[in-house]
Amino acid sequence: MLVRWAKKMTLSNKRILRRGLKIFLYLNNFSYRQAGIWAMKYYNIHPKHLFNTYHSFFLDNINPDDSVLDVGCGKGELTLDIAKKAKRVAAYDMNEETIEYAKRFNSQDNIHYFLGDATKDMPDEKFDVIVSSNVLEHLKDPVEHLKKLKIIANKLLLRIPNIDRGWLVEVKKDLGVNYFLDPQHYREYTELSIADELNKAGWKITSIEHAGDELRIVAHNINKNNSNGR
Repeated sequence: MLVRWAKKMTLSNKRILRRGLKIFLYLNNFSYRQAGIWAMKYYNIHPKHLFNTYHSFFLDNINPDDSVLDVGCGKGELTLDIAKKAKRVAAYDMNEETIEYAKRFNSQDNIHYFLGDATKDMPDEKFDVIVSSNVLEHLKDPVEHLKKLKIIANKLLLRIPNIDRGWLVEVKKDLGVNYFLDPQHYREYTELSIADELNKAGWKITSIEHAGDELRIVAHNINKNNSNGR
């Protein structure tokens, strides 16, 4: 009888601990998103542009005579930095408000901003380099998108969320709590999963860098003759 009572108490405590843990996991997700919102208000820019080194990754892989397509450019903070080094930049986003902001505050003579959907409104011209910063995870069919990119360039620079970022992700998975950095993400990546998508689309990874909660990738078109880019 004592053993039976002890087992009941153990199961009860386990359920209490599970409920309490899930509450803290939900609070973790909530506070992470709220911190981002409040930080943008405080700095008047997303802090990733101030304290994250990913701008340097893109710039280090672009040459002064390159033509660059920036897919999903947002407000153009990265686009402007790229344009200070590259020969010319075309940049587009599906959000009209952010494109207008980019034209007003993050523009210069060698940038052409335009409104468009990342998967449907690619320009007909060729480019030396395509920049894709936190775009793939928002797309329902990233492989089809990557195939389209291969038609217009030979070099692709990617920044995507890294799902292998520690025990907290695994605990959230185990308890059925959303473990993505953004609830709008369809997926987040491992080295293997992004290599598989790129390979299916005809791209080959030539370098990959782990940088905290993101992966930074340089990929090249397997069939270079399909494009005029370098």
